[in-house]
Parts: sequence; C-alpha cells; structure tokens
Amino acid sequence: MLVISLLTKTLSMEYNNNISLPLVSVIIPAFNASNYIEETLVSVCNQEYPNIEIIVVDDGSEDDTSNIVKQFDATYIYQENKGLSSAMNTGFTAAKGAFIASVDADDLWLPKKISLQMELFQADPSLDMVFCHIEQFLCPKIKESEQRFFIPEQSKVLPGYTSIAMLIKKTSFFQVGLFNEAYKFGDFIEWYSRAKDLNLKQSVHTDILALRRIHKSNMSSDQPAAQRNYMEIIKERLARQRKANTK
Repeated sequence: MLVISLLTKTLSMEYNNNISLPLVSVIIPAFNASNYIEETLVSVCNQEYPNIEIIVVDDGSEDDTSNIVKQFDATYIYQENKGLSSAMNTGFTAAKGAFIASVDADDLWLPKKISLQMELFQADPSLDMVFCHIEQFLCPKIKESEQRFFIPEQSKVLPGYTSIAMLIKKTSFFQVGLFNEAYKFGDFIEWYSRAKDLNLKQSVHTDILALRRIHKSNMSSDQPAAQRNYMEIIKERLARQRKANTK
C-alpha cells in the first residue's frame, strides 16, 4: 500500500497576501471499484492544489472498495445500491467546498487539474464551471486485436464535457439542480443540457488534465436502454425550449 503520509492535504494554505484558498470538494462515486480506486484516489491526493476534501460514495459495493478507501484521508459514505446518479447526488449534497469536482472510481487526474482550473476562475470570477481536455486510454487487459473497437484514433483526446473534467461552483451546480436519478445512462448529459438552458458561463482549459480509462466493464452492454435514455433526454430538452419560447 502506498505511503499514506503522501496523501495528507494542508487545509490552511494561502494565496500571495494571506487570501485563503477556497475549499474544493472532490466526489468519487464507487461501485465494486477495488480494481482501480486506489489509483484514482492517489491521483486526487497528488493534486498540486492543496485545499481539497475527498468524499467517496460507495454505492453498495460487495468487494474490497471500503477497505481501500479507509486507508486514505477521505470521507467515506456507504449507501445501498441506487446507481451512479444517486451516488453523485449524495456526494454533491455532502460537499462542504465552495467548488465541486468529481471523478469516476476508475479514472485519473493529472496533478495540475484543479490548480489550473482554479486559475481560470481567479482570472474570471463570473465563470460558473470550467472543463478541461481529457485523454482516453485502454486498460492493458484489453486484447490488442480488440483495441481498435474501443477508442477510434480521433477520439483519444477531446474536450471533456463530462463529469470527470468539470470543476463547478457549488452555488452554480445547485442552481441547475441534482442529477436526474431516473436515467441510468446519460445522467450528466441531461444535467448539462439543463445547465446550458440556464446559460451557465463556462470555459474549457486547453490542457489534458483528466484521463478516462476504457475497459470492458465500463462500456455499456445495454445499448437499447442507453439509446432510449438519450432520446428521452433530447425530447425533454426540446419540450423545455418550446415552453420557454412561448413565455
């Protein structure tokens, strides 16, 4: 196990003239995540930005997830299995920080992720949320003959309009509202569509600051259900826009 002393976060660091750094809450939803969550936690604990609280929401795991998390300086919340959006809502509601970010329990952040995004907030305090570019990478367990089916070459690096790439003001997140727990697929897309409808101000950092791990268990095996959810999200947004245009 990695040395825990490397993971300690100083909560009293200051900007130049004794201006306190805002607290950033990092939410990690987890379900049977023992294969990867240690790497994820290390990547969060290695952030150069020093004022971070980590909240892991265990969505009913039956593996060793809890024992791994409890070796880190993180708040651990267990709930019965209710799905990703529910775990995210639990974490965002528990967050104490003025800013909130999240990372899936199998993905990684680069060390400057939070600090560089916070610099954009400092440069433009009117921003509501900041994204970054992400790079997708394949789990080594995927056979070489199968790799081309998982990440097309042109999709390896892309602007990350996903939850793992977002840093958002807490007040802005709750202006939009919680994730819709009715959706097993596309819950962030649905939330982001509501954020767009409210004209939240956003920016995208040009650096690659998050890494999305591709492995067989995080690729949807229920494509029909996923497609139904995506169609429902599109229909709901069109209905909201029609309603707004009639006012």
